[in-house]
Amino acid sequence: ELTADDLAFVDIFGNVTSGKAETLRFWTGHSCEVKSVRVADGTRTSLSSTVAILTFKGILEGTCGGQQFPLIHGTSVYTKDGDAWRLAFTLNHLVRRQG
Repeated sequence: ELTADDLAFVDIFGNVTSGKAETLRFWTGHSCEVKSVRVADGTRTSLSSTVAILTFKGILEGTCGGQQFPLIHGTSVYTKDGDAWRLAFTLNHLVRRQG
């Protein structure tokens, strides 16, 4: 159990899901081929003893709709449930290159 029951997600296109079941269906329902996922440059900021924010770069290898995945930046909120940290909200957005 890595996610909270009330998980919410916003993808790079602005699609929003609400609730664990809907979000997991959304993540697994696409015709994408994901070979690997890496998180880089992660920074954790604690808001309290039970809430933390993780900002990161997401690096995905593979394709979706025939296109390579772009580099994304992400912001995720985790809540502590007993001894476990669970993903409660995550927002991904494209990295725009300057110039």
